[in-house]
Parts: sequence; structure tokens; C-alpha cells
Amino acid sequence: MLPPEELLKILKGEELLKKYGLVDNEGRLNKPLAFALIDALLQQEATKEELLNYLLKYYKTELSERLGSTLPRIELRWDTEFVKWLTEKKSKPITERTLRDYYNLWHNCLEGKVLNWHLVKQLEGKWMMCKDGKYHPTGWLRQVFRHYVNHLYASGKIDGDTKARLLLIIPGKRYSNKLSQKPIATKDIVRSLRTLDEKGRQDIVTLYLLLISSGIRFMHTLEALKTWSPDEVVYVDYLNRDVKRLECLGIHCRYYIGKEKEVKPAGFMYFPKALLPLILKYKDKLPSRRRIYKVSKKYNCLPPKYFRIYGIRKITSILGENNTT
Repeated sequence: MLPPEELLKILKGEELLKKYGLVDNEGRLNKPLAFALIDALLQQEATKEELLNYLLKYYKTELSERLGSTLPRIELRWDTEFVKWLTEKKSKPITERTLRDYYNLWHNCLEGKVLNWHLVKQLEGKWMMCKDGKYHPTGWLRQVFRHYVNHLYASGKIDGDTKARLLLIIPGKRYSNKLSQKPIATKDIVRSLRTLDEKGRQDIVTLYLLLISSGIRFMHTLEALKTWSPDEVVYVDYLNRDVKRLECLGIHCRYYIGKEKEVKPAGFMYFPKALLPLILKYKDKLPSRRRIYKVSKKYNCLPPKYFRIYGIRKITSILGENNTT
């Protein structure tokens, strides 16, 4: 019920410490009692969280300085063991594309640096000077650094206390609300498609219509179009038979992507047969993934992933209505 400033004055009060036997009349700390109280607070998750948040809020500078003075001298290196940990050993392995992004960030901003107080202070801020002579935001740098800290702990190069303090001082990337939690208005989808069409980007319009109708991830859809091979025959284990990449029946087609074993899997891509002529016309004219994002941003259109999520929601609602009736 007290303001933080008043609470701090009380907690720092010598009389309060003497009253509970934490400090004697000569100002000496009763270490066994003080540490026993701290240990008791750290034993329960609720009180542990409150204590750590309190220390981080009011004593972050002091904690950071102590952390810097006790850090083991470790040179940051991107090696095969770290790659193996990222892609195989961690609880949620990362994709190849994320691995490439991490690699580029690491070699530009972290490779060869020493784990010390100065590096911790850099990562703690919002921007960091890197090898290319430019300032880069630290959001994703903190994320890959936290992965590296966990890797160091898993490989026995740092102890649990050092790991906990580093992760406490260096916060993870601050994510915004997930796209799955955001409303997507039909009028915005229509406006984006109409704008791209008016700007002569029928290639991207075709891609976005495919995202809406199939619900397949943007990276898989783009890769399927760029490696389009409709007549190829492949064997599918779980179907126990050969299938042709592209098969059309009635008013729908399906294209076999064959990414079932990836971290973000994809098997077949279903779409209306009416889209096939557009796919055949524009599959070789699509720009890179990064360029597509830039074009959408330039014309103030929704990003690609919005079209996929919108399509999934529409398909789900239609299926739900049919199940109800």
C-alpha cells in the first residue's frame, strides 16, 4: 500500500533490521539468518518471481556490475557445437532460415567478442555498434545471445548461477502480440489486393490468393512456385504410393510440397483450379521473399502472413458452420 520510495526507506531502516535480528548493535549482518530468509523466498515460485523482479527494478546497476566482475573470460565463437545445439538439442529447434539470420547477426555484431561487463552493457541497451560501422537494434541480438548462454550452460562452460544472472540482466526480445491474436478485416485484404493489382503486381496478387486459399506458410508457398515441377513423380511414405506433384480433380488442385519433416512442416498445398493459369503465368516472375515484403510495405499493403492467417480463419469458420448444420 506504500509508494515504492517510502517502502525503500523502511526496508533500508537500520532499526527494522535490528528488530528482526538481521543486524546487531554494532552493525554486523547476521548472515545465516539473512541468507536463510532469502533462500526461503527463492524456494517458492511466486515469492521468487517477486524478489527477482524487485532486485532487477531497483538494483539493476549494482547487479550488472557484480555480474561483470565475476564473468568467466569466454570468447564468443560461432562453432559447430552451437549450431548443433540450435538445430537439434534445444527444446524447440530453429529453422534453417532462422539459423541463417542468426548467423549473419552473430558474425556482424558478436563474433570474437569477449563475455564481459562492456558487452553486457551494450546488449542491455536498444542499439549496438557492429563491424559494419552501423548501429543495429539489440532485440534479436539479445535473443541469439541468450541461446548462446543456454548453450554454454548445457556444455558445462558456465555454472547455473552465472547463467541465471546473465538471463536476468539481458532480457529476451520483446514480442508484440501474436498475429493469431489480431483481427484481420476483409476490407484490408481486398484493399491490399486491389492496390497491388493497380500497381501492376499481378505476380504478388497471385501469390497472396494462393496463401488465402491454401493456408500454407509464405516461405513454403514461394519455394513451391519457384521450384514448380508439376509432372514430377515422388514417393510419399505415409501414403505408401507414388504421387504426381500436381493433381487436379473437379474444381480443386493439390501440389505436393514434401516438407513434412521440417520444424514447420508442410505436405500438400490445396488451391482452386481457377488459380492454375495465373500460377503458370507468374511463377517465374516472383521476386525474392525480402523484396515482396518491401513491395507490400511500399504500397501500404498487409504483409504476406496476414493473407495466410485470414484464409485459415475463413476456412475454419466455414468448416465450423458445416459441422454445426
